Order: sequence, then structure tokens, then C-alpha cells
Amino acid sequence: MNKVLKKFIACAVVFIAVFSLSQITAAANPNDTTTTIGLDKRDNYEDFEFDMPKDGKVKINAQIWDKGTVPGILTVAIQEKYGEGSPKVKEFTGITAIAPLTDLEVELSEGKYYISYKLSNATGDLKDTSIALKCTAEVLTTTVVNIPELKVSSINSFDELTNKGYNELKFGDGVQESDKNIVVPFTVKNGSGVYITMLSKMSNFDEITGTIYKDKECTKAVGKSFMLDTVDENANYIRTLSGSGTYYIKFTLENDERESVGETKFLVKLYDLNGADRVISIGKPTLSYQDKSGKKINYKVTVKKKCILVADVNTATASQSEAASFRLLDGNKKPITKVSKIAGDIDEDNKESMLVEKLYTVTAGTYYIQVTASSSVYQFKAGTASVTHNAGSSKAKAKLLKIDKNLGTGYFTYADKTSKADWYKFNVSSYQYVELYMAYYLDGKFDYEIMNSKGKSIYRYSKNFTGLEGAYYIWYGNYLENGTYYVKVHKVDISSSVSYAFSLSNTPHKD
Repeated sequence: MNKVLKKFIACAVVFIAVFSLSQITAAANPNDTTTTIGLDKRDNYEDFEFDMPKDGKVKINAQIWDKGTVPGILTVAIQEKYGEGSPKVKEFTGITAIAPLTDLEVELSEGKYYISYKLSNATGDLKDTSIALKCTAEVLTTTVVNIPELKVSSINSFDELTNKGYNELKFGDGVQESDKNIVVPFTVKNGSGVYITMLSKMSNFDEITGTIYKDKECTKAVGKSFMLDTVDENANYIRTLSGSGTYYIKFTLENDERESVGETKFLVKLYDLNGADRVISIGKPTLSYQDKSGKKINYKVTVKKKCILVADVNTATASQSEAASFRLLDGNKKPITKVSKIAGDIDEDNKESMLVEKLYTVTAGTYYIQVTASSSVYQFKAGTASVTHNAGSSKAKAKLLKIDKNLGTGYFTYADKTSKADWYKFNVSSYQYVELYMAYYLDGKFDYEIMNSKGKSIYRYSKNFTGLEGAYYIWYGNYLENGTYYVKVHKVDISSSVSYAFSLSNTPHKD
């Protein structure tokens, strides 16, 4: 998702105009630049015209140097009309050589104003007072007035990523530097991360860069900048945040080859990403964000009866490298199982995503499923599947199965002891081929063996294959003599769990 920034534009003022009374006769405007002026007894009041291109703030700095023997005191005012007696929007008094006016911000509406200067001193007699004055007026970055805050969407699944609900932002006429920067706030509840998607509505720009800041002055950046290029139809980014609250995005328009681009519109949508532990409901997805590799998120879930607990991680991409690690914890967050790392399979319902699945056979209760995914953004969902059991609890009570007739079904939860076993039996009336076909859901290790009526083992799963975690099927087939045979199923590790079903057939299995 990340792109290399072509240019980083520091958070600064949009333009600076240095005004001078020496150019009043030349109809001064915000683009005029000069150095200093002088005020003395003969000419102790001056003003000049000043245009505010749009609603926003202007920052005033005024510094004076005494040229006479009696120190001067300066008053600076922003006025609505020309003339010493016109209404004042803002007035600053008591400016001296040792007490200059520094970075005073004034909020103004779009329109024409006058900045005036008036000289005085402590005695009231100006004959020995004169000053040199340097004043700068700096129009600060303005915010979008029609969108006071970017809307942030909360989503629980990839299906909620839609083309609706975008915020439209726009830059101004493109001539003045103040029209090339927009600062817009947004507020998040989760505060783990934010998913940013930008769409281009026009092509009259080179690029639009964005940077997230913690403060409205845009001095404390959060993460790297991101960019929408003029050749991009859309651009998507993820940025880590430092907690819930309000942040600010500064968007900057870059159009090096154009003197004027006119109004430039683009679309932005933000999604609040959750990276915290949480309580989930069976069957309901939740979208998760991991800001760094190896971060663990605990999902608290409650099941009401013995079942297969299914944990699904659905990643945003279909890369063959996608995987996830799982661990089952009890209601006190004490580990029940070991960590299992599972590779993903392409989701048949969505070819653009990868599904990583883990299954546990559990008793009723509250659990935490601890997950670490290789993808920074993924959808998690817990589900359940029922379990059935028809096995006998001992060899003497073995469940009779008929070839090509009925199934053997059973399960072992993590709470069952390794000494517990399921028993089945079947009869062979004449020398014939018999095949046992088994499907299972496994966490950990299990084993099964086939033995004759005398208790001699003729096949043992663990001596021929390695039981793999996940959902698998296996089969064993051979010609058997007339007699009764037994099947014994049990788990190997105390924390393991398994659910299985098998059938008997006279027909060889075809893969």
C-alpha cells in the first residue's frame, strides 16, 4: 500500500507578505514586499490596504528600533475601513523596542482590511521620539470551511469497504500558496490505526500529499506521509495511531508545472481500525489491525455446549505467504494449547483473499483465542460446529459398525485424559478387502489402530503417518481374514483435541 514520497512539504505558512507604507501610493497588496518604515513627530500615524483572500487567520509581527532619544511606543490595529477613526477589528498596544509584537494570530473573514500604525511615548511629547518599523503579516493555512471534520467509518468486515460515504475536499484557485494546503481534523474511537483511501476527481495536479498530525498546528507528525498521484485513480494507505482522540490531516497540492490549476477536488474516506483485545459473538466478523509483527490479539468467546470451535482469519490479500498463529486460552487467559501456525488457503468465495482456519474441540465455557496474523489487517470470525459420538468406552463395549453401512463418529476435547479411548468393531465374513476412511479436525496429536480379535495390532496410524493439525482425511485398506476386528481411537497429548468420523468399505478409495 505504501508509496515512495516524491517530495515532503513541511508544515509551514502558506504565504508571507511584508507590507510597507513606503509603497502606499503604489496601491499595496499582500504580494508587496519591502523592509522598514519610519515614524516620528511629523508623521506619527500611517495605514495601508490589506486583502484577506479567504476566511482564515493572519499572524502579525512588528519590531521597532528607537532612532530618537526618548523611546517610542507603537500601536498596531487592523481596521475595517481607511482612516484613523475607522472601526478596529483588533488592536495591539504597548509595542516597544524591548517588547515587540510576536506571532499574534487574528482570525478574519474574507475581505478588505487596513493595518494602521500610531506612534506615542511616555511623555506625550514626540519631538525627541522616532522609530524604524518592520512589520510582517502572514496568512496562515486555512481549513476547509464546508467540512469541519472528516467522517470516520467503523467497519467489522471487508464487505463494508464500499465506494460510498466519501468526503469531498477541494483546494482553491491554485494561484495563492494559501490555496494549496488544507488541514482537516478527524476523530477515532479505537485509535490503533486508520485506513485511508483517496480518489481523484480531477487531473489538474501533479500530486496531493497527506500527513497525519497529533496537533492542529501540524508540528507532531504521526507516521509517514501518503500520496495521491495524478495518474492514480485511487490510493490506499494504513497508518498507525497513538490512541483514541482527534488527529489532523494536512493535505498539500503540488502542481509544479502549472501557474494556476483552478479548483481541485478529490475524495477521502477514513476507516477506524481496532487492534485491541475484544469480546466477540459467534458468527459475527470483526476487523482487526496489527501495527507490528508478532502482536497478539485476544478474542473472548463463550460457547454453550461441547462443540468444534472454529477460528477463521481472512486476510485482505491472497498471497501464498499468508499465515496465522493460534493459541487457545481458558477464561482466565491461562494457555490450554500450544501455539499453532497455520498456512492459508485461497478463499473459494473470494479469490482475492486468503482463509486461515483453526479448529478446537471444546467443552462449554468461556475461552480466549489468541491470534497473530502475517497480514496487518485481517477479518476474524469464530464459529461452532456440532459434534456427535457413538463409540463404545471399552473393547467390551465396542460399537458395531457394518461395512458400507454406518459411520463411526467421536471426539475428544482438550479436557479429556489421554487414557480415554473410543472403541469400534466390525466383522469380516470371508477373506476380502476392507478399507477404513477417516476425516478429522485436529489440534495437537491423536492416534488410532486396528487390531484383530486376539488384540494383535495390524495397523497403527502413528507408525505410518504424522497426524497434521487442521482438517484432513486419511484411509487404510488391506485384505483381511474372516473374523472380528477392533478400532481404537485416542488422543496423544493432554492438551490435544480431535473430532472425527470414519466409514468402512469393500471398495478401494480413489483420490
